[in-house]
Amino acid sequence: MKKLITGIALLVCLHGFGQTDTVFVSREKLADTLYYRLTTKAPTGYLANKLQYLLTDSLILKTDFYQADSGRRAVSADNMMQWLYEMNGMALDKTALPQPDSVFNTAYSYAGKMDFDEEIIVIPVGIFELAYNSVDEQTGLNQGILGKDVSIWTDLNPADVSIVSTDTSTLAGPLFDYFSSDVMGLVVKSEFFISNTRQLSDVLSLELGRNGRWKNVGFDEVSYFSPEQDSVQHFRIRITYTDSTVRTWDLVVNTPELVKDGEFSEKSSFSPEDWNEDDEEENYDQKCPLLVRNGKPCESCGMLEDDGGNKLKWCYVPSCSGRAGSPPQKPYILITGYRPPMFGQGFKKTWTIYNDWHHNMLASLNGQGYDIFLVKFNIAEKPYQHGMQESAALLERFINELNMHMKTGDYFENIIQGCSMGEDIARLTLLNMEKKHLASGSTAPHHHTRLNISYDANFYGANIPLGYQYQVY
Repeated sequence: MKKLITGIALLVCLHGFGQTDTVFVSREKLADTLYYRLTTKAPTGYLANKLQYLLTDSLILKTDFYQADSGRRAVSADNMMQWLYEMNGMALDKTALPQPDSVFNTAYSYAGKMDFDEEIIVIPVGIFELAYNSVDEQTGLNQGILGKDVSIWTDLNPADVSIVSTDTSTLAGPLFDYFSSDVMGLVVKSEFFISNTRQLSDVLSLELGRNGRWKNVGFDEVSYFSPEQDSVQHFRIRITYTDSTVRTWDLVVNTPELVKDGEFSEKSSFSPEDWNEDDEEENYDQKCPLLVRNGKPCESCGMLEDDGGNKLKWCYVPSCSGRAGSPPQKPYILITGYRPPMFGQGFKKTWTIYNDWHHNMLASLNGQGYDIFLVKFNIAEKPYQHGMQESAALLERFINELNMHMKTGDYFENIIQGCSMGEDIARLTLLNMEKKHLASGSTAPHHHTRLNISYDANFYGANIPLGYQYQVY
């Protein structure tokens, strides 16, 4: 009996230890739980007290440190996203503001679209202004205005607002950066004018400043500029409201690609133009830009699009021996991989500075009589709608168009080089075309590709986690 009792006691103890759990509560959830009863003390809908449970070094509570007129610090894209995170952290209504990831995705898609369609990097800029409340918790507790129920604050006297203060925090800056092109643009997006005190109609004037010069701009109007030969571009933004309030901020846009190993890269070999009211950058050739400054141009380019807005864009660079305006005879098709907007995938970058070997190879092939086609997709613009199958269908249309209508003269079959995910697309395309060709009794067009070169392709291991590779092996 003694052993039985001892055994039961031991099982009870072990069971007790087994029931010991650790419950994780996020900082955001904790702040919501502690302050959800104080809505009566935050008429703006935002309560700064919640920030003590979020970031310890709050930008909202130190916004004046970032004001341009203070001359202390310029606003970066990182600052904008952190500030927006704090805005959402203070909000009592979680649907009142866009989430930081939503703003980033929208800015990301816009940058991807401009990079793909216009061959130019455009930086979206946002303007944030938020009125918020702060509550003197200790005074409220001492005077019986506030109460605590297991650390949860309660408003015992809603009519007493003596412990409530109101302040306003503002910030303006880029929402995306770390990429560049020879000609760039800034655009203040109206959809990113976020305020709980003002409307767009309250804006009397909007100005952008660079190198001591100011220019009037409108919301959603792209202002073009030539970046300086530096890894950082500096600007100012000034907004004047109808009540005569003026806000000014310094902005910083990171362009690390313009400087390589302490030397100016080939991409930045230009003279910066003055920032003035008579900008001529709008004349920038957005349809078929030069691949290499003072070199061979992209003679022609075109685009294919499906019903879902997925696009393929191609650029034709004739061989060195080809006549101007002559159709291709020896096509060498280079299909780019997936390049997010922060890296960019303009035709010039693909040809010139993707890497030195890339550039030398293309130049050598071009000198040996090969007509180069550069092909890219707008996957970055539509990351949730444009994938492998959509890309393969567009590439099939391009190959058929090339084989049936574009090539003339002595016949040469195509050579395809697929880079990274571009090779996955190329392989899927050729497999689909061969399947159709065999199944249809040769009535479906053949791809007429005699060589498909894989370059850093996913199915050879690039970008695949090592753990998954071990499983396969």
